[in-house]
Amino acid sequence: MFSSDVAKKRILIIVAVCFVVLVVVFIVLAFIFGNKASNPYGNGIIIQNYNDKIKNLPLEMKQGTEAYLYNITDRNNKDSYNLKSIKDAYIRNGSNTQDYSESKNLYSGNYIVDIKSIKQSYYIQYTYSSDQKNVHAPGDAIIVSCLPKDKLIYGNFDCSDFISAQASKYEDIIQYLPFENFSFKLSANATSGEDKVILVAELRIPDSDLTGDSASNTKVINMYKKEVTDWIKSKNLNPDDYIITYNYSGNGIIQD
Repeated sequence: MFSSDVAKKRILIIVAVCFVVLVVVFIVLAFIFGNKASNPYGNGIIIQNYNDKIKNLPLEMKQGTEAYLYNITDRNNKDSYNLKSIKDAYIRNGSNTQDYSESKNLYSGNYIVDIKSIKQSYYIQYTYSSDQKNVHAPGDAIIVSCLPKDKLIYGNFDCSDFISAQASKYEDIIQYLPFENFSFKLSANATSGEDKVILVAELRIPDSDLTGDSASNTKVINMYKKEVTDWIKSKNLNPDDYIITYNYSGNGIIQD
Protein backbone atom coordinates (compact mmCIF):
# COMPACT_ATOMS: atom_id res chain seq x y z
CA MET A 1 0.00 0.00 0.00
CA PHE A 2 2.90 2.33 0.80
CA SER A 3 4.37 1.74 -2.62
CA SER A 4 0.96 2.42 -4.21
CA ASP A 5 0.69 5.82 -2.47
CA VAL A 6 4.20 6.70 -3.59
CA ALA A 7 3.32 5.80 -7.17
CA LYS A 8 0.18 7.95 -7.03
CA LYS A 9 2.17 10.91 -5.67
CA ARG A 10 4.72 10.49 -8.42
CA ILE A 11 1.99 10.47 -11.04
CA LEU A 12 0.42 13.60 -9.56
CA ILE A 13 3.80 15.35 -9.51
CA ILE A 14 4.47 14.39 -13.13
CA VAL A 15 1.03 15.61 -14.19
CA ALA A 16 1.51 18.88 -12.30
CA VAL A 17 4.94 19.43 -13.85
CA CYS A 18 3.60 18.72 -17.34
CA PHE A 19 0.75 21.16 -16.75
CA VAL A 20 3.15 23.90 -15.65
CA VAL A 21 5.40 23.25 -18.65
CA LEU A 22 2.44 23.46 -21.03
CA VAL A 23 1.28 26.73 -19.47
CA VAL A 24 4.76 28.20 -19.83
CA VAL A 25 4.97 27.04 -23.45
CA PHE A 26 1.59 28.60 -24.30
CA ILE A 27 2.59 31.88 -22.64
CA VAL A 28 5.88 32.00 -24.57
CA LEU A 29 4.17 31.17 -27.87
CA ALA A 30 1.51 33.79 -27.26
CA PHE A 31 4.20 36.37 -26.53
CA ILE A 32 6.22 35.49 -29.63
CA PHE A 33 3.34 35.36 -32.08
CA GLY A 34 1.60 38.30 -30.46
CA ASN A 35 4.67 40.44 -31.08
CA LYS A 36 4.98 39.19 -34.63
CA ALA A 37 1.38 40.05 -35.34
CA SER A 38 1.71 43.62 -34.11
CA ASN A 39 2.35 46.37 -36.63
CA PRO A 40 5.04 48.93 -35.66
CA TYR A 41 3.25 51.53 -37.81
CA GLY A 42 -0.03 51.30 -35.91
CA ASN A 43 -3.30 49.57 -36.67
CA GLY A 44 -3.34 47.63 -39.90
CA ILE A 45 -5.67 45.68 -42.15
CA ILE A 46 -3.99 42.38 -43.01
CA ILE A 47 -3.92 41.62 -46.73
CA GLN A 48 -4.59 37.90 -46.67
CA ASN A 49 -2.79 36.91 -49.89
CA TYR A 50 0.01 39.49 -49.74
CA ASN A 51 2.82 36.94 -49.32
CA ASP A 52 1.50 34.91 -52.23
CA LYS A 53 1.28 37.90 -54.57
CA ILE A 54 4.07 40.30 -53.57
CA LYS A 55 7.69 39.17 -53.75
CA ASN A 56 11.14 40.72 -53.21
CA LEU A 57 10.00 43.26 -50.60
CA PRO A 58 10.88 43.32 -46.86
CA LEU A 59 8.40 42.85 -44.02
CA GLU A 60 8.43 46.61 -43.34
CA MET A 61 6.81 47.26 -46.73
CA LYS A 62 3.97 44.86 -45.93
CA GLN A 63 3.43 46.40 -42.51
CA GLY A 64 3.56 49.92 -43.88
CA THR A 65 1.04 49.07 -46.62
CA GLU A 66 -1.38 47.47 -44.17
CA ALA A 67 -1.14 50.45 -41.80
CA TYR A 68 -1.69 52.87 -44.68
CA LEU A 69 -4.67 50.77 -45.83
CA TYR A 70 -6.16 50.97 -42.34
CA ASN A 71 -5.77 54.76 -42.26
CA ILE A 72 -7.48 55.32 -45.59
CA THR A 73 -10.35 52.93 -44.79
CA ASP A 74 -10.76 54.74 -41.48
CA ARG A 75 -11.03 57.98 -43.45
CA ASN A 76 -13.85 56.41 -45.49
CA ASN A 77 -15.48 54.53 -42.60
CA LYS A 78 -18.82 56.33 -42.70
CA ASP A 79 -20.68 53.42 -41.07
CA SER A 80 -18.28 53.14 -38.08
CA TYR A 81 -17.38 49.58 -39.05
CA ASN A 82 -14.96 47.78 -36.72
CA LEU A 83 -11.96 47.88 -39.05
CA LYS A 84 -9.85 45.72 -36.72
CA SER A 85 -12.20 42.81 -37.42
CA ILE A 86 -11.59 42.83 -41.17
CA LYS A 87 -10.22 39.53 -42.44
CA ASP A 88 -11.21 39.66 -46.10
CA ALA A 89 -8.77 42.11 -47.67
CA TYR A 90 -7.33 40.47 -50.79
CA ILE A 91 -5.18 41.56 -53.72
CA ARG A 92 -7.40 41.37 -56.80
CA ASN A 93 -6.40 38.62 -59.21
CA GLY A 94 -4.69 39.99 -62.30
CA SER A 95 -4.06 43.44 -60.81
CA ASN A 96 -0.55 42.85 -59.46
CA THR A 97 2.47 44.11 -61.43
CA GLN A 98 6.10 44.49 -60.36
CA ASP A 99 9.13 45.80 -62.26
CA TYR A 100 12.79 45.80 -61.32
CA SER A 101 15.44 48.15 -62.67
CA GLU A 102 18.86 46.61 -62.18
CA SER A 103 20.64 49.84 -63.09
CA LYS A 104 18.68 51.75 -60.43
CA ASN A 105 18.40 48.87 -57.94
CA LEU A 106 14.72 49.71 -57.70
CA TYR A 107 11.51 47.67 -57.41
CA SER A 108 8.25 49.35 -58.38
CA GLY A 109 4.76 47.98 -58.66
CA ASN A 110 1.06 48.39 -58.10
CA TYR A 111 -2.04 46.36 -57.34
CA ILE A 112 -5.65 46.62 -56.22
CA VAL A 113 -6.94 45.50 -52.82
CA ASP A 114 -10.61 44.55 -52.45
CA ILE A 115 -12.34 44.44 -49.04
CA LYS A 116 -15.71 42.73 -49.40
CA SER A 117 -16.92 43.28 -45.82
CA ILE A 118 -16.92 47.07 -46.23
CA LYS A 119 -17.39 47.01 -50.02
CA GLN A 120 -14.32 49.13 -50.72
CA SER A 121 -11.32 48.80 -53.05
CA TYR A 122 -8.05 50.72 -53.20
CA TYR A 123 -5.13 51.21 -55.57
CA ILE A 124 -1.69 50.64 -54.04
CA GLN A 125 1.59 51.80 -55.58
CA TYR A 126 5.07 51.26 -54.19
CA THR A 127 8.76 51.71 -54.85
CA TYR A 128 11.51 50.01 -52.92
CA SER A 129 15.29 49.95 -52.97
CA SER A 130 17.59 48.18 -50.54
CA ASP A 131 19.84 51.25 -50.82
CA GLN A 132 18.36 53.83 -48.44
CA LYS A 133 20.28 56.63 -50.23
CA ASN A 134 18.96 55.70 -53.66
CA VAL A 135 18.12 58.95 -55.48
CA HIS A 136 15.85 57.05 -57.87
CA ALA A 137 13.33 56.38 -55.08
CA PRO A 138 12.17 59.85 -53.99
CA GLY A 139 9.20 60.52 -51.76
CA ASP A 140 6.96 57.94 -50.16
CA ALA A 141 7.61 54.26 -50.86
CA ILE A 142 3.89 53.45 -50.54
CA ILE A 143 0.82 55.29 -51.79
CA VAL A 144 -2.74 54.05 -51.23
CA SER A 145 -5.33 55.93 -53.24
CA CYS A 146 -8.88 55.77 -54.54
CA LEU A 147 -9.73 53.87 -57.71
CA PRO A 148 -11.52 55.23 -60.78
CA LYS A 149 -15.21 54.40 -60.59
CA ASP A 150 -14.97 51.92 -63.48
CA LYS A 151 -12.53 49.83 -61.43
CA LEU A 152 -14.81 49.52 -58.38
CA ILE A 153 -16.42 46.07 -58.13
CA TYR A 154 -18.70 46.93 -55.18
CA GLY A 155 -19.98 50.22 -56.51
CA ASN A 156 -19.09 53.83 -55.72
CA PHE A 157 -18.51 54.72 -52.03
CA ASP A 158 -17.47 58.38 -52.39
CA CYS A 159 -13.85 57.53 -51.72
CA SER A 160 -11.52 60.14 -50.28
CA ASP A 161 -7.76 59.73 -50.06
CA PHE A 162 -5.08 61.99 -48.61
CA ILE A 163 -3.70 63.31 -51.90
CA SER A 164 -7.04 64.00 -53.59
CA ALA A 165 -8.30 65.78 -50.48
CA GLN A 166 -5.37 68.18 -50.64
CA ALA A 167 -5.73 68.56 -54.38
CA SER A 168 -9.29 69.75 -53.94
CA LYS A 169 -8.34 72.13 -51.14
CA TYR A 170 -5.36 73.65 -52.96
CA GLU A 171 -4.23 73.74 -56.58
CA ASP A 172 -5.03 70.63 -58.59
CA ILE A 173 -1.61 69.48 -59.70
CA ILE A 174 -2.26 65.79 -59.03
CA GLN A 175 -3.86 65.27 -62.43
CA TYR A 176 -0.51 66.02 -64.10
CA LEU A 177 1.60 63.75 -61.90
CA PRO A 178 3.78 61.82 -62.03
CA PHE A 179 5.61 63.70 -64.79
CA GLU A 180 9.09 63.18 -66.15
CA ASN A 181 11.37 64.38 -68.91
CA PHE A 182 15.12 64.38 -69.55
CA SER A 183 15.76 66.96 -66.82
CA PHE A 184 13.57 65.86 -63.90
CA LYS A 185 10.87 63.58 -62.55
CA LEU A 186 8.10 65.11 -60.44
CA SER A 187 5.69 63.28 -58.12
CA ALA A 188 3.47 64.02 -55.11
CA ASN A 189 4.36 62.97 -51.59
CA ALA A 190 1.41 61.16 -49.97
CA THR A 191 2.29 62.41 -46.47
CA SER A 192 1.78 66.06 -47.38
CA GLY A 193 1.01 68.39 -44.53
CA GLU A 194 -2.23 70.26 -43.97
CA ASP A 195 -1.02 73.55 -45.40
CA LYS A 196 0.71 72.59 -48.64
CA VAL A 197 1.08 69.62 -50.95
CA ILE A 198 4.64 68.30 -50.94
CA LEU A 199 6.18 67.64 -54.35
CA VAL A 200 9.26 65.48 -54.86
CA ALA A 201 11.52 66.40 -57.77
CA GLU A 202 14.30 64.08 -58.90
CA LEU A 203 16.80 66.26 -60.78
CA ARG A 204 18.50 64.29 -63.55
CA ILE A 205 21.82 66.08 -63.59
CA PRO A 206 24.63 64.38 -65.54
CA ASP A 207 27.84 63.94 -63.57
CA SER A 208 29.63 65.89 -66.30
CA ASP A 209 27.62 69.00 -65.35
CA LEU A 210 28.78 68.88 -61.73
CA THR A 211 32.54 68.96 -62.14
CA GLY A 212 33.15 72.56 -61.12
CA ASP A 213 33.58 74.21 -57.74
CA SER A 214 30.75 74.54 -55.21
CA ALA A 215 29.49 77.82 -56.65
CA SER A 216 29.41 76.44 -60.19
CA ASN A 217 27.60 73.26 -59.10
CA THR A 218 25.02 75.30 -57.19
CA LYS A 219 24.37 77.36 -60.32
CA VAL A 220 23.79 74.19 -62.34
CA ILE A 221 21.45 72.77 -59.71
CA ASN A 222 19.47 76.00 -59.59
CA MET A 223 19.05 75.84 -63.38
CA TYR A 224 17.49 72.37 -63.08
CA LYS A 225 15.30 73.51 -60.20
CA LYS A 226 14.08 76.40 -62.34
CA GLU A 227 12.97 73.89 -64.99
CA VAL A 228 10.73 72.29 -62.35
CA THR A 229 9.15 75.57 -61.28
CA ASP A 230 8.76 76.69 -64.91
CA TRP A 231 6.89 73.46 -65.68
CA ILE A 232 4.53 74.07 -62.73
CA LYS A 233 3.91 77.60 -64.00
CA SER A 234 3.14 76.20 -67.46
CA LYS A 235 0.12 74.48 -65.86
CA ASN A 236 -1.09 77.87 -64.57
CA LEU A 237 -0.13 76.89 -61.04
CA ASN A 238 1.99 78.77 -58.52
CA PRO A 239 5.16 76.93 -57.34
CA ASP A 240 4.94 78.86 -54.06
CA ASP A 241 1.77 76.93 -53.22
CA TYR A 242 3.84 73.75 -52.82
CA ILE A 243 6.71 72.49 -50.75
CA ILE A 244 9.21 71.12 -53.26
CA THR A 245 11.81 68.61 -52.12
CA TYR A 246 14.67 68.17 -54.59
CA ASN A 247 16.70 64.99 -54.88
CA TYR A 248 19.86 64.81 -56.93
CA SER A 249 22.78 62.42 -56.92
CA GLY A 250 25.50 64.98 -56.32
CA ASN A 251 24.32 66.48 -53.06
CA GLY A 252 21.62 64.39 -51.39
CA ILE A 253 18.33 66.11 -50.53
CA ILE A 254 17.49 69.76 -50.06
CA GLN A 255 14.11 71.34 -49.34
CA ASP A 256 12.70 74.75 -50.23
